[in-house]
Amino acid sequence: MKKTILLLITVFTIFNANAQSGSWANYELVVTPENTEKFVQAFDEFYQSEGAKNMPMALLTENSLGNQSECTHHMSFITNDAKMMSDFLNPMVFWANPDAQKLGATLGSLGIMPKRAFSGSPVVESTAFPEAQNGVQVIWSLNVPNNAQAELINGFATFVKTMQPYFDENKMELGLHQHLAGDDRGTNYWILASHKDYADYMKTMKDMSTNPNFANLFKSFGNTENTSTILRSVMKVWNSPQG
Repeated sequence: MKKTILLLITVFTIFNANAQSGSWANYELVVTPENTEKFVQAFDEFYQSEGAKNMPMALLTENSLGNQSECTHHMSFITNDAKMMSDFLNPMVFWANPDAQKLGATLGSLGIMPKRAFSGSPVVESTAFPEAQNGVQVIWSLNVPNNAQAELINGFATFVKTMQPYFDENKMELGLHQHLAGDDRGTNYWILASHKDYADYMKTMKDMSTNPNFANLFKSFGNTENTSTILRSVMKVWNSPQG
């Protein structure tokens, strides 16, 4: 598990350095406990195959706090290569891959199909930490009115810049992401925070409750609606740039 988290942070470091050019695709799934091992094994086999060499990095997380009836796990595919993501999202290209066909057949036999799929891109991100072991992610889904988006982005950028010393000290990461395509369910932005564990998350929230910079950030939200909040735990990473 420690090795997996270190690989994940290394990937986030690379992704962070190219925030404006990177993108991701996220699939929400329901995977029952009895099928979890088979599900992971199917992706292990796929990402060890020849057909997966040019695939985006894959991140598997488990939904620890959130609507378990609609989503127990997330599969997120992340890359800074626009052509790679384009081929991944093109059914004519993806399903022409025999190894992808085998993966699809296995998931179909397990009755696992995406409940929701959507893509996005980072807009503002704090500095990543290769040495951190951030195994917990908290995601706030936002519905930001069109006339409030510029103010939110500017306010978030100011907050990240001002709070970077705090993030450095606590080895946490914070990012604002924008919806690009897919099933948005009234969400057009997400805030994603990465922490070592839930205890670190609780400490951060306590610190922020009395921080004037946090209060200023909320002023930039305007009529933005927080439509949902989830907490998810990192399970596994495939196709890390570290190999």
